[in-house]
Amino acid sequence: QQSTVNPAAPLAENTVSPPSVNGASLPSPQNEDTVSKQVQEYLEHTSPPTSVALGQNGEYPGLEIDAAEVLENLHTTLESSWRIFQEAKTSGYDWKISKLMILAGEYDVEATKATVDSLIHSAGCVMFVSNSSPACKQAMKAMGIAGADVKYVTLDNPLHAELAKKVGRTAVPAVFIGGNYVGGFDEEVSEQTPGIFYLAFQGKLRPMLEQAGALR
Repeated sequence: QQSTVNPAAPLAENTVSPPSVNGASLPSPQNEDTVSKQVQEYLEHTSPPTSVALGQNGEYPGLEIDAAEVLENLHTTLESSWRIFQEAKTSGYDWKISKLMILAGEYDVEATKATVDSLIHSAGCVMFVSNSSPACKQAMKAMGIAGADVKYVTLDNPLHAELAKKVGRTAVPAVFIGGNYVGGFDEEVSEQTPGIFYLAFQGKLRPMLEQAGALR
């Protein structure tokens, strides 16, 4: 027997609203303990209805959705995201990398890791980029001025997650010269990874590109 639930009705007192996973903001690191309790309570105690009637006020008479299927998918997604978050936390990844891993979802980790390693060594200079990043556009322009022969790789979420795990940061661009990570554009992470702006300013960028065979 199907039950009909008014979606406008208030939540029961023992129901915990789950944090949004897809497309919405994820919890901040400061709320990890609270989120842990909320997610666990949600997964343990939520009992989804079988259907939801959308014609309560006459707008869509007779129209129903399969609430059981919708909530089962939500439940599965939340379980998967929570498991990934716990694995990321156990592995010692920071919040930014953990969030990226959650967004990447389920994928073949070993195969994706191998793809990243292969791409890094596929050319003398490889730059991993995002089309929406202003820093990537600046870096691409700077490499053009330097006369660099660059292989550009646009990241999807799984590639980005494995790359971030490898270099220890999520920021793009991520530039490799001769298979070595040199940083991004103008964010100096360390002396070994100062970014191409500072390498150019120090007169080191073109010699590195030349040694790697990555000058036009």
